[in-house]
Amino acid sequence: MQASHLNSPAIVQRLTTQQQQNSCGIDELIQKAALLRQLDQKTHQVEDLEKSTTQLDEEAKQLYKQFTQNREICERLENQCVLTKYQAIWDRYKEKYERRENAKELERIKTSAKQENEQCKSTMEKIQLQVQQLRTDISSMEMEKKQIDEKNEKDQNCKRSIARKNEKDL
Repeated sequence: MQASHLNSPAIVQRLTTQQQQNSCGIDELIQKAALLRQLDQKTHQVEDLEKSTTQLDEEAKQLYKQFTQNREICERLENQCVLTKYQAIWDRYKEKYERRENAKELERIKTSAKQENEQCKSTMEKIQLQVQQLRTDISSMEMEKKQIDEKNEKDQNCKRSIARKNEKDL
């Protein structure tokens, strides 16, 4: 009676269901890994844009240095017209810099990458918990299988012993 209970369809069904859940967890991990690769690509894009922005910053510093020199010249000349002219040039440089699409795009990408990074961290924490749970479940199932196998072996030995006794009695 106990041997048939251990071989019941419910246990087989439960083991099959757990195996399917483990398979879904692996598929999910593969998808998460693909997302991490995409995040790496985005990070490299951000780094490239940051390099570009660094160059723009250097250019802006040079322009500012030139502007400062020009401003000093204007102050020495005390000529309002010259000062106005140089101020207009600086304003144009500043305006052009602020309108550059890659400067705006860099800011958007930084914001997007920061959000994706937070999402990935959260997802990785969930994945790690799932992996830990899967390992615990697998360990538990292995122990249960070992107990079932030991019980089946004992039942088989008992049956053999009874069969030998019956043969001797005949």
